[in-house]
Amino acid sequence: MDTVINDKLQPVEGYLISLVRNVSEGWYEIEVGIPSHWEVGDNDDVSCETVEEYGEKGKIMRISPKNSEVVVDHLILFLEIVIKTNVEIARKEKEFVEKIAQMKEQMKEEASELFKKLEEEQRKSFQSLRSGAKNEVAKKRGRGKKSETSKNKTASTNNKVSDELDNEGSPNKEEAKNTVTKSNDE
Repeated sequence: MDTVINDKLQPVEGYLISLVRNVSEGWYEIEVGIPSHWEVGDNDDVSCETVEEYGEKGKIMRISPKNSEVVVDHLILFLEIVIKTNVEIARKEKEFVEKIAQMKEQMKEEASELFKKLEEEQRKSFQSLRSGAKNEVAKKRGRGKKSETSKNKTASTNNKVSDELDNEGSPNKEEAKNTVTKSNDE
């Protein structure tokens, strides 16, 4: 018989503090120690009340029948359900917290990669902007040099023509200059 009682109490071991007979009511009550954040509530057959609270350490609850048809086995079964339910809630909360932490880490990694890509794009953009500006400046300088060169060439040609005309003594100096200028432009 001792084995039967131990087998029945095994699932609530570690939580069960006492099993007491309430002689005035004629039934058994159990006192249990549970974590302070666990949820426990009455149902149609079983009553729960807090006997003492110890802050974060936990609390002592009294579980008792609401009528004489409820026996010790029902109280033990009720306590088993409370334990299983709260252990499952704690497991799901832990999974959720871990999942959130994992997602947070993943988001940090993705944000870091995105910022690296943006920085790289910005760097490339500024480099191409700088090299484009350098090319524009070089083109403008090149055009300026060509213009100066062609101006110098034209002036030199005009001077040669002028010198030749002066030497020949031609009265139509202006016409000769215009002819040389037109040939340079073509």
